[in-house]
Amino acid sequence: MFATEPTDLNPNPMTSEQVAAVMAVYGAHDPDAAPPPDVPQVVSRFQGREAMHRTAHGDGTLFEAAEALLAQPDTPAWYRRAWDDLQEFRRDSEMLAAIAGMLGLSAAKIDALFILAGSIKA
Repeated sequence: MFATEPTDLNPNPMTSEQVAAVMAVYGAHDPDAAPPPDVPQVVSRFQGREAMHRTAHGDGTLFEAAEALLAQPDTPAWYRRAWDDLQEFRRDSEMLAAIAGMLGLSAAKIDALFILAGSIKA
Protein backbone atom coordinates (compact mmCIF):
# COMPACT_ATOMS: atom_id res chain seq x y z
CA MET A 1 0.00 0.00 0.00
CA PHE A 2 1.29 3.42 -0.91
CA ALA A 3 1.32 6.28 1.58
CA THR A 4 1.07 8.77 -1.26
CA GLU A 5 -0.90 8.29 -4.44
CA PRO A 6 0.45 8.86 -7.94
CA THR A 7 -0.47 12.22 -9.44
CA ASP A 8 0.77 14.34 -12.31
CA LEU A 9 3.03 16.18 -9.83
CA ASN A 10 4.12 13.02 -8.00
CA PRO A 11 4.30 10.13 -10.46
CA ASN A 12 6.39 8.02 -8.03
CA PRO A 13 4.38 7.36 -4.90
CA MET A 14 6.21 6.52 -1.67
CA THR A 15 5.51 3.62 0.63
CA SER A 16 4.74 4.31 4.27
CA GLU A 17 8.26 3.09 5.14
CA GLN A 18 9.79 5.61 2.74
CA VAL A 19 7.64 8.40 4.17
CA ALA A 20 8.72 7.40 7.71
CA ALA A 21 12.39 7.44 6.66
CA VAL A 22 12.06 10.90 5.11
CA MET A 23 10.26 12.20 8.20
CA ALA A 24 12.96 10.76 10.49
CA VAL A 25 15.67 12.60 8.57
CA TYR A 26 13.59 15.77 8.49
CA GLY A 27 12.85 15.53 12.22
CA ALA A 28 16.51 15.00 13.09
CA HIS A 29 17.62 18.06 11.12
CA ASP A 30 18.42 21.13 13.20
CA PRO A 31 18.60 24.18 10.93
CA ASP A 32 20.23 26.19 13.74
CA ALA A 33 23.04 23.71 14.32
CA ALA A 34 26.49 24.72 13.22
CA PRO A 35 27.80 22.74 10.27
CA PRO A 36 30.42 20.15 11.15
CA PRO A 37 33.98 21.45 10.90
CA ASP A 38 35.96 20.65 7.79
CA VAL A 39 38.53 17.93 8.40
CA PRO A 40 41.90 18.91 6.95
CA GLN A 41 43.22 16.19 4.69
CA VAL A 42 46.84 17.32 5.07
CA VAL A 43 48.63 19.01 7.97
CA SER A 44 52.29 19.81 8.46
CA ARG A 45 54.67 17.56 10.35
CA PHE A 46 54.75 20.06 13.23
CA GLN A 47 50.96 20.36 13.37
CA GLY A 48 50.45 16.59 13.36
CA ARG A 49 53.05 15.87 15.99
CA GLU A 50 51.98 18.77 18.20
CA ALA A 51 48.36 17.59 18.07
CA MET A 52 49.55 14.14 19.11
CA HIS A 53 51.53 15.65 22.02
CA ARG A 54 48.36 17.48 23.14
CA THR A 55 46.17 14.35 22.95
CA ALA A 56 46.04 12.00 25.93
CA HIS A 57 46.29 8.29 25.23
CA GLY A 58 46.53 5.71 27.99
CA ASP A 59 48.96 6.91 30.65
CA GLY A 60 50.71 9.34 28.33
CA THR A 61 50.21 11.13 25.06
CA LEU A 62 49.26 9.85 21.66
CA PHE A 63 52.70 10.86 20.42
CA GLU A 64 54.38 8.73 23.10
CA ALA A 65 52.11 5.79 22.26
CA ALA A 66 52.94 6.07 18.55
CA GLU A 67 56.68 6.28 19.30
CA ALA A 68 56.46 3.18 21.52
CA LEU A 69 54.55 1.30 18.85
CA LEU A 70 57.04 2.24 16.14
CA ALA A 71 59.91 1.07 18.36
CA GLN A 72 58.49 -2.46 18.53
CA PRO A 73 60.58 -4.99 16.57
CA ASP A 74 57.54 -6.38 14.73
CA THR A 75 56.51 -2.96 13.37
CA PRO A 76 57.43 -2.76 9.67
CA ALA A 77 60.73 -0.92 9.20
CA TRP A 78 59.27 1.27 6.47
CA TYR A 79 56.73 2.65 9.01
CA ARG A 80 59.63 3.92 11.13
CA ARG A 81 61.40 5.40 8.11
CA ALA A 82 58.20 7.09 6.96
CA TRP A 83 57.54 8.40 10.48
CA ASP A 84 61.07 9.78 10.77
CA ASP A 85 61.04 11.45 7.35
CA LEU A 86 57.45 12.49 6.68
CA GLN A 87 56.97 16.19 6.00
CA GLU A 88 53.21 16.18 6.33
CA PHE A 89 50.46 14.07 7.85
CA ARG A 90 48.00 12.95 5.18
CA ARG A 91 44.56 11.72 6.20
CA ASP A 92 44.76 9.02 3.50
CA SER A 93 48.23 7.75 4.54
CA GLU A 94 48.44 3.95 4.67
CA MET A 95 51.09 4.09 7.40
CA LEU A 96 49.17 6.54 9.58
CA ALA A 97 45.97 4.52 9.15
CA ALA A 98 47.80 1.36 10.22
CA ILE A 99 49.28 3.05 13.29
CA ALA A 100 45.91 4.55 14.20
CA GLY A 101 44.33 1.12 13.91
CA MET A 102 46.99 -0.45 16.13
CA LEU A 103 46.40 2.31 18.69
CA GLY A 104 42.64 1.75 18.58
CA LEU A 105 41.73 5.15 17.14
CA SER A 106 38.33 5.42 15.47
CA ALA A 107 37.78 7.43 12.29
CA ALA A 108 36.06 10.10 14.41
CA LYS A 109 39.10 10.36 16.70
CA ILE A 110 41.42 10.63 13.71
CA ASP A 111 39.21 13.38 12.27
CA ALA A 112 39.30 15.20 15.63
CA LEU A 113 43.09 14.90 15.67
CA PHE A 114 43.34 16.39 12.16
CA ILE A 115 40.95 19.20 13.13
CA LEU A 116 43.09 19.96 16.19
CA ALA A 117 46.27 19.79 14.12
CA GLY A 118 44.82 22.13 11.51
CA SER A 119 44.05 24.69 14.22
CA ILE A 120 47.66 24.80 15.47
CA LYS A 121 49.67 27.71 14.14
CA ALA A 122 53.39 27.94 14.90
